[in-house]
Amino acid sequence: VHSSYSKYEEDVALKKNYSVTNAANAAGFYNDLGFDRLALQPENAAINFVHASPGFVNTNWGTEFNFVIRSMVRMMQPLGKKASDCAEYMLAPTVFAIDYGEDLPQRLDGKEDGIVIMG
Repeated sequence: VHSSYSKYEEDVALKKNYSVTNAANAAGFYNDLGFDRLALQPENAAINFVHASPGFVNTNWGTEFNFVIRSMVRMMQPLGKKASDCAEYMLAPTVFAIDYGEDLPQRLDGKEDGIVIMG
């Protein structure tokens, strides 16, 4: 889960304020902005855009890394969420909301179309 990149107005490309945290925050923040821009286009009025951050999931991610880093990732894998649990968590709000009598997530401005951010 990321935070907003607070220095986006003065350093969009992270040239002066690079850190792993700022890079992660900027990547997620820019992704949110991009989806929001797409969601606000009139031709996309009937489309819901979703950006979700599931956290560390136990998958085969990292197979392209060098041996040392890949080995570290493999040692940490048991600490990650099971892929099936992650999928259930990510899909549950949209698939099961009606079953529980809940409304689907909505934008902060109350519109039903547009972006839904889960994390």
